Amino acid sequence: MHCGAAVGTAQLTLRADIITTAAHVLIGPDGRPRGGSCTFEPTIGASGAVAINLNSIRTGSTMPLSQPAIRDWGVARLVAPIEGAIPYRLAASGANPNALTMCAGGNGRADRMGLEHCAARRVIGTSDGIREIAIDCSAAPGASGGALLDAGYRVFAIYVGYRSASPDKPQPFSTTHYNFAITVDGPFRRALLAAAAARR
Repeated sequence: MHCGAAVGTAQLTLRADIITTAAHVLIGPDGRPRGGSCTFEPTIGASGAVAINLNSIRTGSTMPLSQPAIRDWGVARLVAPIEGAIPYRLAASGANPNALTMCAGGNGRADRMGLEHCAARRVIGTSDGIREIAIDCSAAPGASGGALLDAGYRVFAIYVGYRSASPDKPQPFSTTHYNFAITVDGPFRRALLAAAAARR
């Protein structure tokens, strides 16, 4: 996904015209949708970018980079569905899978997709039903908003960031070096279900 100068990851979720992603990819430091156009660019089986309806954007915060990470979620509608696409389903509310597959950009470059099997290590925060989960998945610029999938390839969470004492150095997972995701629960889940239920 490209939104102004930002590059992140989004995925079709529940419908072929609804995306989930991190709020900070959609919303700029001024609290408004990032300047210029926002587009979703399918990587498999489709050609060309599809515009995101900026009026449809719902986020957990208008200032996601200065708010708790649990608010860094976004849901938006595309101006047209992706023909022939099969959107991801959702993991059960409150699910706790350990084994995960992360599907995100940042695989060598920001807009290059990759898959990695990894694990949820521990819950590190919770609010309004959304949990912040420490993960041992790899990530790089472009991964923000990428899906964490359970064994049935249902969206359990989205990647939102990292915490590290030395972020520029590869290190084993530890309490001072980890990536984290937020679960699709609470207000995030409600916003997604409302978008999916709305008529075009």
